[in-house]
Amino acid sequence: MIKLTVWFLLFLDALSTAFDIAMTYQYLVVSFGNPEAIGLINVGITPYPLLTGVTSSAVQAFFAWRISIITGMKWLSLGILILAIIQLLASIGTSIGGNIVHHLASLWKVRPVALIWLIGSAATDLVITTVLVIYLRKKKTGYVATDDIVSRIVRMTVQTGLLTSACALAVMIAYLVSDTSM
Repeated sequence: MIKLTVWFLLFLDALSTAFDIAMTYQYLVVSFGNPEAIGLINVGITPYPLLTGVTSSAVQAFFAWRISIITGMKWLSLGILILAIIQLLASIGTSIGGNIVHHLASLWKVRPVALIWLIGSAATDLVITTVLVIYLRKKKTGYVATDDIVSRIVRMTVQTGLLTSACALAVMIAYLVSDTSM
């Protein structure tokens, strides 16, 4: 299952990169000298919310499964999975909305759905990080070697999970305080 997940995420990342290249090529080469083209949504932008939502929900579902195995609390992993599905559905809605509006200036129309996506993603990442840190800190045994390994795992969880959560929060805050929807 883990290998399949990694290959799936690699495929999504490659696809996302291809769309980024297409977007850049469209704006900088095809539309060179056409200032009106900058205000239009092109083929490289519209799949961004969808690909980001699918990628993050796949990773969050993996962590929900991991939390279920580590803690044995199925209800907790189910809650994380529900949050991941909500943000996935909102990212799909944001991508559909981007396809409908066609103009960057009109993206404010999809702002409520985009906020559900961004808040859901940030909340899910924070819950995953918090649960892993709290649960792992309780697992100290009193043996120095084992406690050292648990401390390293907690440190890595905080470093990676907190960074992911901080980035998700920063994107959400930037979106909330921007005077446009870009």
